[in-house]
Amino acid sequence: MGTKKDRREINSKGSMALAQAISYVEEFLANLRRGVLVIQDGDENLQLRPAPTIAMEVEAKQKDSKESFGLKLSWRKENSKPAAEEAEREPSRA
Repeated sequence: MGTKKDRREINSKGSMALAQAISYVEEFLANLRRGVLVIQDGDENLQLRPAPTIAMEVEAKQKDSKESFGLKLSWRKENSKPAAEEAEREPSRA
């Protein structure tokens, strides 16, 4: 099982023009299609490799003077121990 030392995280927040946000999301989608996401914030970067199957959460909110949209994608690393243990527990389908 991983420890907090194994955890790397980048959080980035800020304001930008809608056109700039669209470009950012389009670049994100292009990289997702290639199978490698590189997230950068200053000198820090994090490289993620999405699995063939992912979990997706979508959240949209409206308040009096504010609206927001959130998208969260998550997956297990293909070589992660929990996934390997699950595969060992499943009966063979041969």
